[in-house]
Amino acid sequence: MTVVADITIRAAADADFDAVHACIVGLANHVGEIEKMRGTPETLRRHSGFFRTLVAEQSGAVVGAVMFCPVYSSFRGESGAFILDLYVSGAARQGGLGRRLLRAALVEAGAWGAAYLLLNVHANNTVAQGFYRKLGFTSDPGEEQLCLSGAALAALEEAP
Repeated sequence: MTVVADITIRAAADADFDAVHACIVGLANHVGEIEKMRGTPETLRRHSGFFRTLVAEQSGAVVGAVMFCPVYSSFRGESGAFILDLYVSGAARQGGLGRRLLRAALVEAGAWGAAYLLLNVHANNTVAQGFYRKLGFTSDPGEEQLCLSGAALAALEEAP
């Protein structure tokens, strides 16, 4: 493992959202889904009240980011944090930064009593799957995430 030194993890400021967006574009490229990318630095800024963002900074450059928000499980009876995105730049990988970012998110989520972390990982991102499993993340084969958007969402909104 390569140790990456002199990295500071801090809350993202408004000025960081261009770099955070670049991280998300990097993730979308990495998993081969750049065509689904519709977010912009401006949409991140506009919606930043719905999530928290931490950045990892080295020598003035953002080399990683984690975005997360509160989640609640009625089955568990407790709150958690949903990891929206976790990205570490190629040069900073294999140095424990992903783990540090997740730990920092968990500490921050302690403000709302988070007792667990929840995330999605792309089916073709086997490196990330291995990383998460090594940390102890498990999947629940009894659950499947579904999404309603576009015309189907509009139809539901218009339904009596």
